[in-house]
Amino acid sequence: AWRLGEPELQVEIQPDRAREYYVYAGQVANELRTAVAGTDAGNLELGEQTLPIRVRLRPEDRRSETDIARLPVGPGSSRPVMISDVARLQSVAGPTRIDRRDGQRDLNIKAYLAPDVSLGHAQADIERVLAEVGVPREGSRPADTDAYRDLRWGWRGDASTMAESTKYLAGTALVGIILTYLVMAVLFNSALHPFTIMLSVPMAGTGGLLLLAAWGSSLSIVSGIGFILLIGIVVRNAILLLDYTFQQRAEGVPRHDAVVAAGRRRLRPIIMTTLTTVVGMLPVALGLGAGAEVRSPMAVAVIGGLLLSTLLTLIIIPVTYTVLDDWVGGRTSQATDTAPAASTPES
Repeated sequence: AWRLGEPELQVEIQPDRAREYYVYAGQVANELRTAVAGTDAGNLELGEQTLPIRVRLRPEDRRSETDIARLPVGPGSSRPVMISDVARLQSVAGPTRIDRRDGQRDLNIKAYLAPDVSLGHAQADIERVLAEVGVPREGSRPADTDAYRDLRWGWRGDASTMAESTKYLAGTALVGIILTYLVMAVLFNSALHPFTIMLSVPMAGTGGLLLLAAWGSSLSIVSGIGFILLIGIVVRNAILLLDYTFQQRAEGVPRHDAVVAAGRRRLRPIIMTTLTTVVGMLPVALGLGAGAEVRSPMAVAVIGGLLLSTLLTLIIIPVTYTVLDDWVGGRTSQATDTAPAASTPES
């Protein structure tokens, strides 16, 4: 939305013409100020009353652009130098107000999203157009190819709030991943196997992003909350799978048989947990109910992440566990083989 201000008359000094007539910008400014706003010329004493005297042109003598152009600003050689001789006058629509940011003029342009257009998509389109035009971003160094190097642009309002919230959500997700890893490292008494479990997190993130793109949604604060929820949900499925594997191996079951048994025994609870969560999120994802369309991206991210991570968890987690177990076993056996044998005294 763009709202024009009141019409105003701009006076732009022409440096070459001003030097030719020996007129300075200060002279033009003083004459304009005196003609339009007036100049204090003293006080008038009327008995006990003091009245200020302000000298300026009559309203009918400063009404039009022609009146201002004929204001004298210098003596000249043959006739007085007028403003039109040293400046260019132009009638434009001026701003309703002048805001400043860091000492520079700041212009706010307010826009409203069209139906079925997300904030992220609108931002991407605007940024692409500004880059093509050559307007550098706020806080960046202008390139030599930028056409408008004196201008800067930046986001305000909801766009700025979303950017700040996205940073906070990313930090929250990172803290959640680290804390989850540390808790599992303590519970499993291992720093390696929790890493296997945490592989389900990027798989869930990929699934959430894919379904968001297919759904026509974009990353937002609401969908970011869905990704944070995914961390705890998908890790639980991997824990169910590996925990049963560890139990079987503690009972002396060979690793291959323990992995197969864990897949058979934990497949049903993992599938049931995933399906109940997906079915519960479907009404929100479809926008059913009051205010559900606002929470829809969160549900879409959770559904996409759960479906893909559940499918890949049943395959990748056992394979990764087997590979890492072989690697750890190989290093242990190599260390045992290279250890010096104890010497026995000769009889």
